[in-house]
Formats: sequence, structure tokens, C-alpha cells
Amino acid sequence: KKTEKGESVSDLTEVTAGKMKRAAAHFLTVLLCAATVFMLCGCSIELKGGSESSNTAAEPSMPQESLGDDGGAPTDSIEQLQDVTGGEQGALPTVNAVEFEEYTGYPELDELLNDIVQKTQNTTDYLTNELDAFFAAANDSYDGYIQNKEVLANWYALAYSESEKLYESIKTDCEKYHEILLNNPEYAEYKVWDRALGDSYDVWDGALGDYYNDWDDLYGDIYNDCSDMITDAPENVGYDVRSEEWDEMYDTRADSWEAMYDLRADAWESLYDARSDTWEELYDRR
Repeated sequence: KKTEKGESVSDLTEVTAGKMKRAAAHFLTVLLCAATVFMLCGCSIELKGGSESSNTAAEPSMPQESLGDDGGAPTDSIEQLQDVTGGEQGALPTVNAVEFEEYTGYPELDELLNDIVQKTQNTTDYLTNELDAFFAAANDSYDGYIQNKEVLANWYALAYSESEKLYESIKTDCEKYHEILLNNPEYAEYKVWDRALGDSYDVWDGALGDYYNDWDDLYGDIYNDCSDMITDAPENVGYDVRSEEWDEMYDTRADSWEAMYDLRADAWESLYDARSDTWEELYDRR
């Protein structure tokens, strides 16, 4: 193209050549101005973004729940545990879906009862996975146990707090269940609501019983596996040290187990009282 332009220019007059040079200079000036404006706008946008970022305060971390004086288990951060919760806060994932059961034959009641069973299963699966993470980290060794004692302590705190959430969720489902019986004429007949209350009792009592067996088994695994890891300590670990570690493991586990047992007992009593109150109110309406 340069050759073509060169050949055509040679035939032009000097005046025409001057005009072309001035046009080219004007074009370059326009390009330079446009580039300058673009650079200035880009810098302005970048500075604005940086300002917004620097003025954004970091979100505070959520405080961990405390077990209180009767908990017995430490309340350290549970960040070392495997995070499998996902989803909205407080909701556990469904790993093992429970088959939907028609306990009463009324969909709105059966939905609540099935929710109790599923949430109980979810809590068991969650705590089992978290404890497996500790065992994997400890790797059946004394050194692994010593290095991950805090993880186990955090699991005790997690077991207590997740059990609290489960029991509160079961209470909420039972409250909704009772409200349906109290406010819906469909259940006004004695044999209907009496059977419905019996069905709900069977479900939540069974759920609490199954959950007790599950977490009690987990505490049994802790005792057996941790006891073996401490007992099989290397020869350079003195007897007194091993004995002290074993006593600490036993006492911490026992305190946490008792706290879990008391929590279950309180939840059972609360659920039973609520059922009794609803039964009496419905009976008085006869």
C-alpha cells in the first residue's frame, strides 16, 4: 500500500501534499486526545472501586455457642472440624434420605412427622462424619491423638450444640402438629385426634431413642479408639504421662456424655408435657 501511495503522491502538486500532511497531523491529534480521555476515565473508575473496597468493613465472625456451666465440654472454635453443613445456616444436608411414611394418613401431619425423622438422621450423619474426620487425623497413633485433642474437644461442643438444635426443631414441629389438631375441625372427633397424638408420640419418642443409641455408639467409639491410641504410646512416653492422658480423655468424655444425656432428658420431658397439655385441651372440648 505504501508503494501505491508513493506512486500517486509523486503526481500531486506541493499544495496538495501539504494539505494531506496537515490532515494526517490533525488525525493524529484527535487520536492522542481520545487516548488521553480514555486513560483518565479508566483511572477514575479504578480509584472509585478502590475507595469502595477500602471503606467496606469486614463482617464479624459468628461467636461459637457455649455449653454453659453444665456442659462439661470445651467451647473452642470448631474451625478444625470438617465443614459439611452447606446451605443456609443451621440446616444440615440430607445424606441418607428417609423414606416417606404415612403415619396418620393426613399429609399435613405426616409431613411434620417425617421431618422429625429426617432431621434426626441428618444430625446423626453429620456428627458421624465430623468424628470420622478426627479419627482420620489421629491416624490410630498416640502422637496423632495428642496433636488432635482440640479437634475432639471441639467435636464434643459440636455434638451438644447440634443436639440442642435438633431438639428445638422437633419441639417446633410438634407445636405445629398440635396447632393443626386444635384449630382444624377435621380433627375434632375424639378418636381422630387421640390417634394422631399417639402417632406423633411414637415418632418423636422413637426418634429421640434412635438418636440416643446413635450418639451413645459414637461415644463408645471415642472411648475404645482413644484408649487404644493412648495405651499404644511409644516406649519413650512414660507411664505417668500415659496415665494422665487417659484420665483426661475419660473424664472429658464422661462430662460430655452426661451433658448430652441431660439435654435429651429435658427435651423428652418438654415434648411429653406439651403432648399432655394438648390432649387435655382437646379432651375438655368434647
